[in-house]
Amino acid sequence: QIKDVLNTFWISCKQFLAGNEILVSPEIENTRINECLNCVYITGNSQKTYRCKLCKCFIQLKIKTVASKCPINKW
Repeated sequence: QIKDVLNTFWISCKQFLAGNEILVSPEIENTRINECLNCVYITGNSQKTYRCKLCKCFIQLKIKTVASKCPINKW
């Protein structure tokens, strides 16, 4: 889990320094959360507690960054 977080942070820093967006649009964020909510690997009972069973990330944070990837390539 820490490796995934650090990798996302590193990629986001490089994108920011290059002048690129690091956060996705609200539309992409909504698409991602809907994919996650329909996934068998989600756990939790509210947006604050939703987590992915595979990567252990908090969904509410993961869906927001351009550098983040779904561990089973749903987005």
